[in-house]
Amino acid sequence: MTIRKATWIAVLLAAAATVMAGEAASGESMPQIRLMSSAGQGMIVPGSRVTLVIDIQARPTLHIYAPGAMRYLPIEWQMADSKSWTSFPVAYPASRMLSVPAINESVPVYDGHFRLMRNIGIGQETELASVLNPDRSFTVEGSLRYQACDDKECFLPKTLRLRWRFKAGKLEAPKAPQDPPQKPN
Repeated sequence: MTIRKATWIAVLLAAAATVMAGEAASGESMPQIRLMSSAGQGMIVPGSRVTLVIDIQARPTLHIYAPGAMRYLPIEWQMADSKSWTSFPVAYPASRMLSVPAINESVPVYDGHFRLMRNIGIGQETELASVLNPDRSFTVEGSLRYQACDDKECFLPKTLRLRWRFKAGKLEAPKAPQDPPQKPN
């Protein structure tokens, strides 16, 4: 078993454990890629920060254009706008340069397994109120757009819908300070 294959199996097992633990995760298979999205925690507290993760496994021989690719459609992770959370920039991994002799250029690409991460800041209770379901769950949505190519052709761009489901815990009211015990005189 190769290190890459062992790493991907470990990623899949970790993602499965995430699903079993009740945290936000979803998997989707495409002919060109396998995608697993997850989040750092299932129960969140208003005002906290959560890391969203997308693990992508490109089919062998395929590459996905990375940010910075000119004249090609690079991978792009968008988040739905909301007053209930704030999205921070995506952490893209380092790409590799692929030489394309037919057009005499090099382009940044991802291949094999790669991971994208992004933090979101969850709003306070009043900002979350409009999206909370009766069980205090809510869904954060986004999309992932990419174009995959092999050494012979580029496939049509794809846009995948992404969803993370969370449950909001309640903030506990601060306890009133207690007077220290008095020593008898």
